[in-house]
Amino acid sequence: MKRRNVATNFMNALDIGELSNLQEEDKHEIVSLEDENSIPSALKVFQDVTSKYPEAEWFINITGGTKPMSIAAFEFFKDRSNCTMLYVPINDQTKALKFIGKKQVNPIDEEDAATRLKALSIANETETLDHKISIGQFLAGYGFELGKSESEVEENEMLALEWFETSVYLVENHNDKDLIKFLRSFTTISNRRKGRKNGLYLQDSDEIDLKDEGLIDNLTKIFPSIIFKDSRMTGRLEANEAQFLTGGWLEVFIWALLYKHSDDLGIREVHLNLEICSKGPSESRPKNEWDVAFMQDQSLCFIECKTGNQKKKKGVDILYKVEAIKKHLGALRVKSYLATTSPVVIDKDTGKIYEHLAIRSALYNCTIIEGKRIQKVAEMQHNPEKEISELIKLIANTFNLGKKV
Repeated sequence: MKRRNVATNFMNALDIGELSNLQEEDKHEIVSLEDENSIPSALKVFQDVTSKYPEAEWFINITGGTKPMSIAAFEFFKDRSNCTMLYVPINDQTKALKFIGKKQVNPIDEEDAATRLKALSIANETETLDHKISIGQFLAGYGFELGKSESEVEENEMLALEWFETSVYLVENHNDKDLIKFLRSFTTISNRRKGRKNGLYLQDSDEIDLKDEGLIDNLTKIFPSIIFKDSRMTGRLEANEAQFLTGGWLEVFIWALLYKHSDDLGIREVHLNLEICSKGPSESRPKNEWDVAFMQDQSLCFIECKTGNQKKKKGVDILYKVEAIKKHLGALRVKSYLATTSPVVIDKDTGKIYEHLAIRSALYNCTIIEGKRIQKVAEMQHNPEKEISELIKLIANTFNLGKKV
């Protein structure tokens, strides 16, 4: 446990949440456990610390750590009247089960063991867990941190809100042939000139054409430096504007949708394009960017968004990438999604997600949300006569938000 800096990570998480003064040097003591899979090793640590502070009241969280550590903790503290053991159920992290140690006066025989074990638990008593951990706290607990400042993230999100209506239009019409041709042509030019990094200046000779009057109207409203003449787009686009037209529109749509309705959906901390990196020297930190991230109960959720007509094997590659991100975190309570408007994840014969992708996504606990379902949400969002309650229900069903992670 020492090698993985578990104690340091825990203190960092407390510090970010400003939960207590335990992280102050004179308020805590870190005791190293030599073998996290050894019950005798754990028992020795418990004996040493309780002997050092014989009059202390003890609170023991038996939820985390290795199974041998939890077994050792329960076995050691069950006979002590000055301790409370807490266990947080995996299917409901809003409460902790409480086990109160009972002082053993006389030795008990095997026949009385079940009765005594039952007495350990206070009937129907739980400890309510009111604190809602943030994404920053969750990451800190595993040795990671956010790479962008709060102001940088907020600025990006406020701009995304201005682009939301255009993203709705793009999602709603994502399989229109003229729109597909326009986006492909733009993406080709952008990739060639590194528009996502440097911005992009379009000339008449680039031959970026669009006939869709609705999209032309949307784009000229949010990107004032571009013009359309005889369906030909020219002008200057900033890097973030180029990012939007090369696939960022799906991220903006999903983020803004969840952000706007987060309270009704039972989620919080909904963020766009968070940058995640290991805590340490900046030059040595590999970074991951999450298109959309949010917290549900005490669990972290992130969404990978993909547009375009990727090659068929790309669906598997993206799932590998999503799973690699989860493994890199090393956290149990992480839920992932793949939201894609690409048709290559759909079996044309059945109209459903390819069976091999569905099986692999289930193994990875990753929900695939295909284009047709995303489009349906966009159509309802765009409908001026929509019932908000019906929209909330559709969003919840689409992202499985009624289910525990």
